Amino acid sequence: GPFMKIRLGYPLRLALLYLLIGGLWILLTDRLAALLFPNPNSLLLVNTYKGWFFVVVTAFLLYLELRRESRIRKQDEATLRLSEDKFKYVFDYSVVGKSFTQPSGAMEVNQAFCDLLGYSMDELSHLKWQEITHPEDLEITQKMIDLLMSGEKDSVRFTKRFIHKNGSMVWADLGTSLRRDQAGHPLYLMTTVSDITERRRAEMALLASEQQLKSYI
Repeated sequence: GPFMKIRLGYPLRLALLYLLIGGLWILLTDRLAALLFPNPNSLLLVNTYKGWFFVVVTAFLLYLELRRESRIRKQDEATLRLSEDKFKYVFDYSVVGKSFTQPSGAMEVNQAFCDLLGYSMDELSHLKWQEITHPEDLEITQKMIDLLMSGEKDSVRFTKRFIHKNGSMVWADLGTSLRRDQAGHPLYLMTTVSDITERRRAEMALLASEQQLKSYI
């Protein structure tokens, strides 16, 4: 997630650092030991002790580094969980409809979305967006999705009609964006849905009234 540090190169950097320190230690201490201990028996003993010393010191340093890395990872995971909890709370308890829609059309919705269309959450989890969209608005909805999938648009906003469970028509204003993974592949569409049915009815009533008035002029 965006709140987790990306540390993919960390193991490689640690291995290279170990290799560098080990190489320098062997090169420098071997030459110094050869100068200070010309006796072969003494040199062998010194090389044994310095080898064990290097192992003990590097093991201790490796332990400290791995413990530090573990602490950082736990902090990152805690931050990520907190962020996810906040996001889930906003999603679940928003007063406007929200949905996550898979490229296949399957949806995950909040309670406000369910209330908007009269379905239960379980019922909507088994439906695709195509099944609750007014047939005349399938094409415009797909065009908006295609704009996001192609990368031509980062987000889109448009008006469409849904079909309520009781068969009535629900006008909605939609704001949609696409979430991608690190490789750029589409994950899901994030959509906010606002009910504008009453506004559209008022607009249509006003238009009808204006047209009727013109007919008398």
